[in-house]
Amino acid sequence: MNLRDKGFLFIKWLTIFLLAIWWLSGCSNITASKSNYQKALLVIDVQEDSTGKILKPPFLYQSGSDLFISKINKIIEAANNDGVLVVYTRMNSKMEDTPGSKLDARLKKINDNIFLKDKLDAFSSSDGRFEKFITNQKNIKELYIIGLDATLCVNETARAAVRRGYKTTVLSDAITTISNKGINEIINDYKNSGILVTTSDQIWKL
Repeated sequence: MNLRDKGFLFIKWLTIFLLAIWWLSGCSNITASKSNYQKALLVIDVQEDSTGKILKPPFLYQSGSDLFISKINKIIEAANNDGVLVVYTRMNSKMEDTPGSKLDARLKKINDNIFLKDKLDAFSSSDGRFEKFITNQKNIKELYIIGLDATLCVNETARAAVRRGYKTTVLSDAITTISNKGINEIINDYKNSGILVTTSDQIWKL
């Protein structure tokens, strides 16, 4: 091998070495970005057949939904800006991706962390994707929960989170219900189950 060939070979291996370092550095940054979250915001079931145009009786939340979703959008933006991981759930009892199970078109969607579920409790969904995703975020110890219904999916998901050891807070100004229960009774039920309750204004200036 002459000197010229040795030079080309050296440059070739140097290039491969530098590309490998660059790729590994990128992977390291991605891993860090995934694991550095310490809190998550769960946006529960704000979808077309509940609050949107494709209403599914008896879950009719369209009345006042503009203000409700506007509030949720402000919370999503504030949480995202504060380094909180935003996660969305959608409900369909048959795990079918229907028009009604799509997120409400007015809802601010800042990522693709969107999970279809078939149980009231998102952690117990039959495909296990939601729970796997949350538990893979090893540094997350605290969850904020908003959405609907306050006595159904929000309630069951919050209780499940507490059982799994998460510090769990429901934001009372960003939940809604069609239940006959008053909001104060619902909040007392949360507190008796170890679920914390506050308002978004106590966490972020909206």
